[in-house]
Amino acid sequence: MGLFNKKNDDGTIKTLVNYTSGLNDMFRENELVDIIWNEKEKKVTFQSRIANRDKVKHIAHLEIDKIKLAKIVSEKDIIEKSKSVGGRAVVGAVLLGPLGALLGGMSGIGNKQKTKKTNYVVFNYNEDDVASFRIPLISNELINILKRINQNLNIPTEINL
Repeated sequence: MGLFNKKNDDGTIKTLVNYTSGLNDMFRENELVDIIWNEKEKKVTFQSRIANRDKVKHIAHLEIDKIKLAKIVSEKDIIEKSKSVGGRAVVGAVLLGPLGALLGGMSGIGNKQKTKKTNYVVFNYNEDDVASFRIPLISNELINILKRINQNLNIPTEINL
């Protein structure tokens, strides 16, 4: 059992995520929420990890026959940072003298790009409704929850157009 997840003996699987959107009446943005798959009842439950000041945890149930799609999606952000011309020149001067200062300073010209990847688990339900949660860590429990949900969805393997 890990920090972000838990599997019970009764066939339920639980994992921790951060609420993003789609259930605004129930949860606040970035609120810690457990996603719980109940194998016996064939439903997903979203439950607040921490109770509010009235000691109540918000709970939303999603029956398997309402789910159209459940999957992990990712978003990439490219973050640009300025390089330090002065800092690189000083380090170059210390290591290689005046020529090192020139080369070090020139290596600091421009911007450095870093890619940040954020993963979300998305539940499409009813016709147009979507609930999404940011995933701090893709756990085996989350993968098992999605696998079990998708095994129980009535998605045709063949269609006629």
